[in-house]
Amino acid sequence: MGPAAVVPAPDGGVFTAAVAAGGQRVDVRRMSSTGAEVWARGLPTEAENVVALHHGDDRVYAALYADGATGSRVVALDADTGEPLWERRPEGVGAVGHSKYSNSVELSSRPGVVVVSGRESAGEFREELDAATGRPVSHEMRS
Repeated sequence: MGPAAVVPAPDGGVFTAAVAAGGQRVDVRRMSSTGAEVWARGLPTEAENVVALHHGDDRVYAALYADGATGSRVVALDADTGEPLWERRPEGVGAVGHSKYSNSVELSSRPGVVVVSGRESAGEFREELDAATGRPVSHEMRS
């Protein structure tokens, strides 16, 4: 497995995510406070090699992206069961032609909204998605 993302769960356990299977999937898990696995979900990758993780609104959000390419996708999972709720590709900075590139994505939330913030070679963006549906609420870009 690749480097893991870890965030606290409300019961004293943790949610973890890591690129696995030679980059073919991202494994997201919920572990109890005793270290027992509560659930596990494999998310197929599309050339993504990094994952950011966030917990809020009874959901776990995973942002999958490649550190050397533009774009990302966000997957929302039910925090109790691991069932997928929605998937969205944030608008981000849009299509970019490049030979050398860097990309970093972070997640945060407030009630009802998940916030996707990205820093790419072509600029920075902040996009808010509806936590229940994944639909875009707002988008800001800085170059």
